[in-house]
Amino acid sequence: MSKGKATVNYLGRSGVVMPQTVPSWDFIYETSLIKHPKYEIGDRVVLPDGRVFRYAIATNAITRNKYAVRFWNQFEDGVTICSLTAAVAKGVKSVSVAGTFTEDQLRGGYMIFHQKGTNYQQQFRGIIGNTVTDTSGNIIIYLDAALHALHAGDAGVEVYPNPYSSVRASSAEGGYAMEDYSSVAGVPNVLTAVANQYLWIQTW
Repeated sequence: MSKGKATVNYLGRSGVVMPQTVPSWDFIYETSLIKHPKYEIGDRVVLPDGRVFRYAIATNAITRNKYAVRFWNQFEDGVTICSLTAAVAKGVKSVSVAGTFTEDQLRGGYMIFHQKGTNYQQQFRGIIGNTVTDTSGNIIIYLDAALHALHAGDAGVEVYPNPYSSVRASSAEGGYAMEDYSSVAGVPNVLTAVANQYLWIQTW
């Protein structure tokens, strides 16, 4: 008998049969209070059969995994509306912002720049990392692409954390509670005994 995990067929080239000896993906069924050294929050794993998983933090205990978990970074506590410490020139890929964060806490999140005046330029960028808060209460945020317009610093910016840094099971578990109006993140693979555990959730 020939063993294999899946057949992957790429249009334009021959199909590939994945043998039994391919690397194990048992790790997507594990949970831990310690982040896996190989993965960052929001990392995506695609299996040969097409299933897609994201690495996330469940900020409450998941007692039944037949329900999807939801994004939980809410506006009042998950979005920081803050100010740039200085004007930002066109073409820069890092900005200084007043805020209290640990190193790379915002990695995988997003940043919106609001500009006042007639030359209004809304700019949206991904965050690839940030420094820890310095003695002046500021951090440097590193962006995934350069800004296409200057920002005079006279309008606020919004810093959104990585959406996968807080996913939760609904307390109503299928009923109608306020949290059920938040977006669905994915289906957890496993249960979590306590809050703030790292796990993989299936998104596709």
